[in-house]
Amino acid sequence: MSMPLNVLIGRQPIYNNILGIYAYELLFRGMGRTQADVATAQVVVNAFQEFGIDKLAGTSRIGINLSRSLLSVAHELPIPPERVIFDIPPALASADEMPQLRLLSKMGFTLALDDAQYDPALSDIYSLADIVKIDIRGTDAKTLPDNIAAFRRHRLKVLALRIESLAEFEYLRDLGFDYFQGYFLSRPRVVKSSSLPPNKVAVLQLFAIVYDPATETRDIEKAIAADPILSYKLLRLINSAFYNLPRPVTSLRDTIILLGRRRLATWCILLSLTHLSDKPAAVFIIALARARMCELLEEGTAKRSSGDGFIVGLLSALDLLLDRSLAQVIAPLPLSSNVKEAILGHEGALGHYLQAVLSYEISQWRQVAGNGIPPELLMTSRMEALSWAESILSSTAASGDSGKQNLPSVKPV
Repeated sequence: MSMPLNVLIGRQPIYNNILGIYAYELLFRGMGRTQADVATAQVVVNAFQEFGIDKLAGTSRIGINLSRSLLSVAHELPIPPERVIFDIPPALASADEMPQLRLLSKMGFTLALDDAQYDPALSDIYSLADIVKIDIRGTDAKTLPDNIAAFRRHRLKVLALRIESLAEFEYLRDLGFDYFQGYFLSRPRVVKSSSLPPNKVAVLQLFAIVYDPATETRDIEKAIAADPILSYKLLRLINSAFYNLPRPVTSLRDTIILLGRRRLATWCILLSLTHLSDKPAAVFIIALARARMCELLEEGTAKRSSGDGFIVGLLSALDLLLDRSLAQVIAPLPLSSNVKEAILGHEGALGHYLQAVLSYEISQWRQVAGNGIPPELLMTSRMEALSWAESILSSTAASGDSGKQNLPSVKPV
């Protein structure tokens, strides 16, 4: 059974209070004449069969919105209860649905009450539920503390829905919410400052050195070797399952040659920032997924690939990683005009791919549907990019980031 080609799958992250991923809510969008949001039993089953839960959400849980028809058959779905959160809309939080909700709870599914406002009459429903979701855009902020306290009396976890900024996350975290849902990590928090910290300036300078075709290989090797953690992560990367080389690579020189200048430059900037930045892993997943999806879209549609899709996608996330405007960090980099225009203005073919990726990232379905890229390619590229990003970040995570004593030696050449 294959996934219908006229349905797109998106996902919205749900974070815990330290910005770790707790779950992803799946979003289904029809691409036919109605373009309706759809989550029928057949669509859900097809999604799990076509991609598998690990590609849809990594090791995290998955949230699925229940319709009345889906609720009636939810207990028959071939999906693992311990990995699934069913979102129950207000219309289904009723006495008529109690037997089915009780069955789902008994089976081990997590139940979340959507768009919840505290109502003492729903105490029976609260006894079955695990989480309540409060839409912060549709709730008077003055009532939030009382709502949280009331739900706490029923031992419910409280989730803040539709968060749009890190500032909102921090406020709601301090207010006592447990979980936080929204695309707010995809939106930069730009700090008004004249300059970057010296260690992050050094990362951009390293990128310039590696990316410059005039730089000798030995000078690139010397620049990278000055950072033992970066050297270690590059060697982990080149020896990871993604590259699947027939023999281990133990020297930086071989790593430089095998990766190539442009790809090496992007890896240097990303891997350096993973141990210099205080950003959560989810932000690096966003950056990596952008890079890979841009690359896959270019490979899947362009008659001749420029090879720059990856770097456009990755560098488009520098504002998220550095808390500075893209114009500030991109302008001094030795990039071609095509790459800069794609990142800063979404111009040209590369800019078109980037705009499609950014729209899909935050489930802006109207923009996704209007970009002219085949829906099947968009969806498969998105799923592949997310799975790849999570795998790469895991494979390059260095256990020795906190100290050099655990880093392996780099073989000289």
